[in-house]
Amino acid sequence: MTQYLLVFLTLLAGAVAFYLVYERYFSKPVKPVSSLYMAALRDLLDGEQASAFAKLRQVVAEDSTNLDAYLRLGQILRENNKTQRAIQVHKDLTLRSDLSVSDKSAILKQLTLDYRDLNDLDMAEAALRELVSLDSRNHWAHVNLLELYQRAHKWEEAYDIANTVLRLEGNKSKRPLAMFKH
Repeated sequence: MTQYLLVFLTLLAGAVAFYLVYERYFSKPVKPVSSLYMAALRDLLDGEQASAFAKLRQVVAEDSTNLDAYLRLGQILRENNKTQRAIQVHKDLTLRSDLSVSDKSAILKQLTLDYRDLNDLDMAEAALRELVSLDSRNHWAHVNLLELYQRAHKWEEAYDIANTVLRLEGNKSKRPLAMFKH
């Protein structure tokens, strides 16, 4: 009987030790959204970009994994005529290896807006094409690509994209496509 008790206590001690080692070294703690990040978002909603920018810089200094904070920093830079810096922030994000499709899409959307702000339509088109290749049902990307093709007078490409937009919207009429046939 004492032999069984000794085996049981040894197994119990081993299980407790395994649990403690696992908790300490292998489990990843869930990070709560920082109150500073929430304050920065409130400042953005209140139109206080300077304050939001300062807080977002502090957030990314503390948590470099906060992708949304980086995206918003770039957006503030673009809106304050510092588009080259915004592009650098957004391009740096594309170098991360652990990005999900939705993260890549969000970054590409911001890059498109950056390039359009600089009137670099070729780079904006490249970002939109990559966005469409990631998510072929992205309505925003297709509509913006259509606008770029219209501005560049690329009517064949515009026709194809307009057809896709109509399909995404569930519109069966081909009438809106007539303006792209030249």
